[in-house]
Amino acid sequence: EPGNPALESRVVRRDHMVLVVGPSHPLAGRTRVSVRELGAEAFIAHNVKTPARTGIVDFFASHETPLNISMEIATLETIKAFVERGVGVSFLPHIVVATDVAKGRLVEVEVDELDLYRIIRIVHRREHTLSPAAHAFLDLVSSGADESP
Repeated sequence: EPGNPALESRVVRRDHMVLVVGPSHPLAGRTRVSVRELGAEAFIAHNVKTPARTGIVDFFASHETPLNISMEIATLETIKAFVERGVGVSFLPHIVVATDVAKGRLVEVEVDELDLYRIIRIVHRREHTLSPAAHAFLDLVSSGADESP
């Protein structure tokens, strides 16, 4: 949410954060795991401190389970490539990994009790009048805001 009162924001999507592993990882054959089982895993994290990342850190702390971040990487594509090659596991937004999961490059594993979403917003200046096309665009991208992928 922007802190500047001159800006207005609208939520356009709530994107579920998911655990992904490489296809040859031992967890790839599982459909769900507990957070305690993840305490020994090497995690690859995005190097930007986001609310989603803070939520994951807090989730592990609330379960008194270590979160072993072995590597921090600048791009989500590079994180996916490292996970696919078995270097570690990662929590990533579902929208980012959906195609890779469908093609078998990554495997999504559900984590018990984890219900964490990344909020995606469109931000614009409050005092500027939006064109009809801009309103139509906002309506279009906002139509699925309450749906989970």
